[in-house]
Amino acid sequence: QIGLADTPIQTVALFHPQWAPESWEVVATTDGKSTALTSAQPAYATASTNGKSIDVPLTYVGLGSEADLAGRDVRGKAILFFREGASSSTWPVTTLQRVQSAGAAAIFMSDFRGGNLSTQSYRANSNVPTFNLGTEDGLMLRDLIGKAPAGNSPHVKIRLDARWAADQKSFLVWGTLPGATDETIYVIAHRGGWF
Repeated sequence: QIGLADTPIQTVALFHPQWAPESWEVVATTDGKSTALTSAQPAYATASTNGKSIDVPLTYVGLGSEADLAGRDVRGKAILFFREGASSSTWPVTTLQRVQSAGAAAIFMSDFRGGNLSTQSYRANSNVPTFNLGTEDGLMLRDLIGKAPAGNSPHVKIRLDARWAADQKSFLVWGTLPGATDETIYVIAHRGGWF
């Protein structure tokens, strides 16, 4: 419609296996009531549960700082923390290392930008299931933890079926727009990921 002379599509073979989640579900349970966390988005390359569900208690660790973890036993628990500022496409590496070293069984990160956005973050370099949560889901979990009776913390059930797939392909596409001069202008787009 805008006069492109041709629009070639080029196949690109990806040399390395690509991580691809096939399905996942995160459900919070307290006092016999269950709530699906619709904003839960697995971080790229996070550990899979191989399609099986894990059910672990949930605890809140603020910003995940050393002070937030001081004297806290998070071993075998899912932890929730809020990052400072709005989430970007990367994870706060030192926070992840800190909570993993403390023995967390799963990690949930949210922020205070508002809404209930489902956000894709790239490689978390974590060895436990790791998910982004929208603000509304994050605050709902924090409130469940805060209102729970002592010794009866909420639980989260996590199922993630993901795999590393070899021999994957993607595509580049571009168009040629004849101009009024001999200048060449390239406009390039790429496919950002499995999502």
